[in-house]
Amino acid sequence: MGKRKFIYITPFIEEDFFTGVKLGIADAAEMLQVDVLFTGTPDADCKALSGLIDKAACEKYDGIAVSLVDEEALTPAVNRAAEAGIPIVAFNIGRTKEAKVLSSVCQDAYRAGCEAGRRLKPGLKEEGKILFTLHDDVEVLRLRLDGMQSVIGECSMTVMVSGNTPELAKEAIIAELERDQTICAVIGTGQSDTHGAGLAAKELKGKRDFYVAGFDVCPDILDMVKDETIDFTIDQQPYVQGFYPLVQLFQNAVHKIMPSDINAGNVVIDKTRMISG
Repeated sequence: MGKRKFIYITPFIEEDFFTGVKLGIADAAEMLQVDVLFTGTPDADCKALSGLIDKAACEKYDGIAVSLVDEEALTPAVNRAAEAGIPIVAFNIGRTKEAKVLSSVCQDAYRAGCEAGRRLKPGLKEEGKILFTLHDDVEVLRLRLDGMQSVIGECSMTVMVSGNTPELAKEAIIAELERDQTICAVIGTGQSDTHGAGLAAKELKGKRDFYVAGFDVCPDILDMVKDETIDFTIDQQPYVQGFYPLVQLFQNAVHKIMPSDINAGNVVIDKTRMISG
């Protein structure tokens, strides 16, 4: 019998976030001696994602890891694959009420938002308007935003979709800052917009200074945390989200072991952690 084969399907395949995910996948694949395909769409095209899930089922993959970016749109394809006998684990964007996934390896987005809200600079909302950004208008980012707002309470704010690349986010944020001079802070909800907010802060430094914080990690974001362009970011451990779904799928396919949910966490990464870590 040849190597077992597994597939990861993601809605934002070009995002830097998935570099860490792929490192986790590679280590798990080497340990388990299996083949893995990492695929997806650049723009959360749910029709295309559903097609990839259906194709994986037809090609008899031993397991599917899928990021459930849109519950209503993706559940039918997920359930067709599950009914065909393919084990499925959700990663990055997690379990839904209707999708037949065995487990979910992801961050609790609302709790992570609450943690971010508690960590924001004290008194921030009294200084002016807060601009909250979402790189795409998807549920998981809205849950992070809801968590932050539940802690912050009533405040003057604007919410905008900034685009799913750092450059798009930077330009959108700069344009909004020029339009609204009362904005004192930009708070991202994902990697691209947090990265873009940091790039905007660097470009405008000395001309229009503002507070920046957000979510997710990549080398550039970590550099900006280290030089204090970004106050902090919330890490959802992309390596964990790559490594454990493959282990779970393999164990289920080979030994029929039923996996359990794994919370990828909500660790605050600030300058002090960069220095100590």
